[in-house]
Amino acid sequence: MMTPLVLCLILSSMGGQITAQWQGNELEQGVVVGHETSDHCALCCASQATHAATCAQESQVLGLQNTFQQQQSLISGLQNTVEQQQSLISGLQNTVEQLQGLVSSQQVELHQTLQTLQERPRDCSDLLKEGYDSSGIYTIYPNFNDVQLNGKSIGVFCDMDTDSGGWTVFQRRQDGSEDFYRGWADYKAGFGKLDGEFWLGNDKLHQLTSQAQYEMRVDLEDFEGNSAYAQYQAFTVGSEAGHYILTVGGYNGTAGDSMVYKHNGFPFSTKDRDYDGSSGSCAQSYKGGWWYGSCHHSNLNGLYHGGSHTSYADGVNWLAWKGHYYSLKHTEMKIRPITN
Repeated sequence: MMTPLVLCLILSSMGGQITAQWQGNELEQGVVVGHETSDHCALCCASQATHAATCAQESQVLGLQNTFQQQQSLISGLQNTVEQQQSLISGLQNTVEQLQGLVSSQQVELHQTLQTLQERPRDCSDLLKEGYDSSGIYTIYPNFNDVQLNGKSIGVFCDMDTDSGGWTVFQRRQDGSEDFYRGWADYKAGFGKLDGEFWLGNDKLHQLTSQAQYEMRVDLEDFEGNSAYAQYQAFTVGSEAGHYILTVGGYNGTAGDSMVYKHNGFPFSTKDRDYDGSSGSCAQSYKGGWWYGSCHHSNLNGLYHGGSHTSYADGVNWLAWKGHYYSLKHTEMKIRPITN
């Protein structure tokens, strides 16, 4: 369909031969002659052109306004997103600061705990260094292989007199008041009284001798008032998984060596656990718990006979000093870390 603006332009170009009259959207046509009609058409066309241009501009403005509003809406949405992200970042920063504070606090606590553990005495030698120079019962804190047990205390008897002191005693016989013919569980945990006859315990021996290099000393006394000692520059006791294997060596002393041969490198045996190198049970035959080979040159956990006895090798014996038919009056076994 021909638009009014186009028709107006056509009439104007025809020099006034046709006039157009508009009523609404319908056109009534008639033929006239004269310049007035031509001028009228020219004015009409100019008006229509101006109106069309104005409409086009208004349409363009409306389009730009819509685009602007859309951009504003998008910007507003992005601003909201930025604000949300900033809020999230702020929350995360607060969380990080709280965690950093917690970690810092835990580091301080850990440092204090480690410092406390380092300052605690691991054995009687540490106690002696701290000025405790009287023999007696003390509390120590060995460095356990099991981290969960670190810091656990052990009651021990400290010999602060013999050979400059600092000895942790792990065995004593003195009057026969304690039964040493026991099973595996008792020797594992220990038994007796620290101020009397006792065995400290194989687990404790293992933990103690695992934290440093230790020397071991055995003090012996007979019923006639004589005394002797045997000292070893190497002494360790293995774990229960290996049946508390003994490592001992480097003898010196006055009692003679009755530990290295027959005992070094052997596991511990009791009447209910036989790990010796004999076809029979040395623990059952010689009535003790010990590092029996096949079978023994020492049996300090044997029966307390009270001197000479007729039964073979089942007393508190030290072969190199008194033989297999003499049960000693007093024995002490003790360890001390080797200082370079």
